[in-house]
Amino acid sequence: MLLLKRWVHRVLAPLLALGAPMAANAGQAQNLPWEAPVTTLVNSLTGPIALGIALVAFSASGWALVWGGELPDWGRKMLLVVLVVAAILAAAGFIGVLFPGAGAVIA
Repeated sequence: MLLLKRWVHRVLAPLLALGAPMAANAGQAQNLPWEAPVTTLVNSLTGPIALGIALVAFSASGWALVWGGELPDWGRKMLLVVLVVAAILAAAGFIGVLFPGAGAVIA
């Protein structure tokens, strides 16, 4: 039994470790059915039109929070949600403009 355990540790484990990257690489598929819609969504959310809409929403919700007067609690929370989403979309657009092609490239 001890001999079998040594054999597994010395021979079989290194062979399995060498085969693991090949097995992981074999699991990669090309042209999955959801890649095209996800790419379209990413392009829509980071394009110039989305950047313009995000900037308008950011400034409008900011002005509404500053000069809105007495807002109900739920209205204030909704304006904060709009402000945060607009900031995220604007940041994604600005990063795309400042660093073109700086995303992750998986070959």
